Amino acid sequence: MIKQKAFAGYNKGLRLAKFPNQLDRFSGGYHFDSMSILYEIRKRGRYAVLPVICALGTTYFGYHTVHGEYGLLAYWRLTKEIQSLSVERDQVLAQRKASEHRVALLRPGTLDRDMLDERARETLGYADAPDLVIVERR
Repeated sequence: MIKQKAFAGYNKGLRLAKFPNQLDRFSGGYHFDSMSILYEIRKRGRYAVLPVICALGTTYFGYHTVHGEYGLLAYWRLTKEIQSLSVERDQVLAQRKASEHRVALLRPGTLDRDMLDERARETLGYADAPDLVIVERR
C-alpha cells in the first residue's frame, strides 16, 4: 500500500490513487482522480460565482454610464449642442429685433419718411437725382 502524502489542510475531500499504475511522477508520486478534481472545482467554484457576476454587472453598468444613450459622452455632446444652439438663437433674436424695429418705423402712427423713401426706392428700383448708383457686374 502507498502512503498518502499529507497536504496542509488541502487534501480534505480529495481522493488519491491507491494503485501503483496510477502514479504520476509530476505530482510527487500521487495522481488525483479526475472525478475528485471536478468535484473540487464545482465545490470551490460556487464561491466565485457571486464575485464574477458582480464584476460583470459593474462592467456592464460602467460601460453604459459612459457610452450609453444617456451616458457621459451623450451628456457632453448635448451640452456642446446646447451651447452652439444658444449662440444661434441669440443671433436670430438680434435679427428679429432689428426687423421688428424696421417694421415699427413703417407703421402708420410712427411713419418715418426717410424709411418710407428708402423702402420705395429699393422695391421699385428707382433712384433720386442726388443718389450715387453703383452697378455690380457679375
